[in-house]
Amino acid sequence: MSRAERAQLFGGLLLLYGALSSGRLMASDEIEMVKSAVTMSGLVPGEGELSRYAPGMPLLEVPFIWLARVVTLVLGPEVEVTAARFTLFLLPPLLGALCGLLTCLLALRMGQSRRAALVSALLASLGSPLLVYATRLLSELPQAVVVLLAVWAVHDEKQSPEAQAPRLGAAMSAMCIIKPFTMILVGAPLGLLLLLRAWRGNIDQRVGACLRVTAGAVLAAVPGVAIYAAFNMARYGTVVDQGYANEGFSYDVITGLYGQLLSSGTGLLVFMPLALPALASLALATSSSTTTQRWALLGVPAAVMLGYGLWWSWHGGWAWGARFVVPVLPLLALAAGGMDWNAGPHWRRHALVVLGVLSVLVQLPGVAVSFQDYAAHVFQACQSTFPNRFTLADPERMFYDDQTNVHFIPMFSPPLGHAWMALERAFSLGLPAPWEHLKLCQPVVVPPAPLEFWWSRMAATQPQLAGFAYTSALALLAGGATLLWRTWRGTTPSVDA
Repeated sequence: MSRAERAQLFGGLLLLYGALSSGRLMASDEIEMVKSAVTMSGLVPGEGELSRYAPGMPLLEVPFIWLARVVTLVLGPEVEVTAARFTLFLLPPLLGALCGLLTCLLALRMGQSRRAALVSALLASLGSPLLVYATRLLSELPQAVVVLLAVWAVHDEKQSPEAQAPRLGAAMSAMCIIKPFTMILVGAPLGLLLLLRAWRGNIDQRVGACLRVTAGAVLAAVPGVAIYAAFNMARYGTVVDQGYANEGFSYDVITGLYGQLLSSGTGLLVFMPLALPALASLALATSSSTTTQRWALLGVPAAVMLGYGLWWSWHGGWAWGARFVVPVLPLLALAAGGMDWNAGPHWRRHALVVLGVLSVLVQLPGVAVSFQDYAAHVFQACQSTFPNRFTLADPERMFYDDQTNVHFIPMFSPPLGHAWMALERAFSLGLPAPWEHLKLCQPVVVPPAPLEFWWSRMAATQPQLAGFAYTSALALLAGGATLLWRTWRGTTPSVDA
């Protein structure tokens, strides 16, 4: 793939994500929380309680906060909060476009044709919940980028495990700063893969090769572990306290796995239906992937699902899909691109195309309506059915209580509920809520409101700019579609990486 083609793909995805980005601006106290999360580093001056979460995402936000400071210096202090709100929302589209580009390049490195690689990239970018997360400020996107880099580090069987181990360790160092437990779940299967490959080498040097692989990976991961340990020391006065003292691995893993794969509220069957045949093709070794690639593409998602399936909040809160599984979805997209789409009867190929289209369409309600808004409506209507000791005035806790059963009731499925809310907001059709016929909840009226797109909210709050907002959004969408189409037309199935 040439530089021009890479730029076209990255630019097209960036424009598309930019047009779909949320218009829900951060409040000033949220911005201050972002600043306080990295106060100890001195990168952002200020005072405040350090974040209870890992410092990776706040560190990524630092350059955008500084950009807001530059804008403030130029335009005056009265625009400080507004500038920070807008600059921080530049980060998700950039990370989303980078994730799509890395997926395409990794697919080419794995031997997929250029068209198959583009299918993998588009499925990861548009046909998975990453599309929703690329329009909101959450840590799943940087995790997905690091997962791709980790698999990139180990996928080539022609390279020695000793040479690949430091690169894997460096990726895990970055993951430790973003999400330490994900570092363990991703690093364990990939590290084991390198050790097995080292053990299969020269019989006389097996032990030495395994020790070198271990040392290379561990030493490369030390910087990230040290930063996270220092962050814990600054927050809690000890390196072992990570802020999750009252939480743990207390859930039934079978139910957690079922929820992540098949449930109506978070399952891949609903949120990325093409992922299931992709997983089956890897497990049955019917794809074109090598043994190392199959291990990476199947082992990492399996480890993440198993690990978080045991977590007390296996669903990741009220979000779009199983939030903890989102970082490994590009690997499932790579598996889908590596399938032989022409094998078997014609109905199989048509079924895969239909599943791919459904994987894209199901994301649209997720970008049109915020999942926090949908959760608020459900809890407001159904407090008697799902009693919650926390009120709607405490949304930070609302998403974590008494919602496990909701994920297994089809009428509460987020794609269905989001689509209903989007129609009601846009057209006020008076349609009943999907769950009302269950006689469990009170009726809910959704007042007219702008959808989550920035241009929709701008048009609602500033009517004089409505024409400009819609024209800009359409131009961004048309530009992104044109660049993606040019990249697609420039590929042929017979050209390999």
